[in-house]
Order: sequence, then C-alpha cells, then structure tokens
Amino acid sequence: LWGFFAFMAVEGLPGSQFYKRLKLFITDSKRFHKLTDDPKHDLFLSKVHMSVIYKFTFCQLFGLLVCYGITWAGIAGISFPLFIMVLVPLREYGFPKFFSEQDLQHLDPLDLSHESEATSSLPSSE
Repeated sequence: LWGFFAFMAVEGLPGSQFYKRLKLFITDSKRFHKLTDDPKHDLFLSKVHMSVIYKFTFCQLFGLLVCYGITWAGIAGISFPLFIMVLVPLREYGFPKFFSEQDLQHLDPLDLSHESEATSSLPSSE
C-alpha cells in the first residue's frame, strides 16, 4: 500500500506549482530569463520577486518536513492530523504577516476563482 501512495505522489509532482518552485532552487539564475520568455510560463514567475518565491517555498518545504517527521515520532505520530489542521490557519492568518496579499494570491490562492480568472484572461493559442 505504501508503494501505491508513493507512486501517486511522484506522478502528481510535475503538475504541481510547489514542485516547479522547488526546481527553481537548483536552476541556474542565468536561466530565469529563459523561463519567463516562454509564453506558457507560470504567472507567478513574472508577478512575484524571486526572493519571495524562495522564502515562500522554503516555508512550505519546512511545513512538509515537519509533517513528515512527526509521522516517524513513535507514539507522537498519532498527532499527525493536528499538524495538518494547524497548516490551514497558519496559511490564512500567519503567512499574510510575512508575505503581501498579492504575492500570496499568485503563489497559493485561497480562492481559486481569482487564479482561473487570471489564466482565462491570457490570450489563447487557438
């Protein structure tokens, strides 16, 4: 069963914005301009400063590692759902203290209707 969940997680990575932002950590800074020159590039690359993208991605990676680490903490591992529940108010009330609302809207929108409006306003290739 563990292998099935691992396979599903790996298969879902390429379409994830989190995964794309993680790849930016290992991308040469000289190639950033090539990423934004592509007409199909992600909107957050041109709307959010790179240092903010790094900081936000690091915060999300830290949360992921804490949630993963707690599962290996023996009997304390049963508190895993509590850590997942803490992530929602942290995103809604904690992150706006460190990131602007505009940056958060591009990196991790709470209301997905705004993101779909932004992508629908892009010119289509038809």
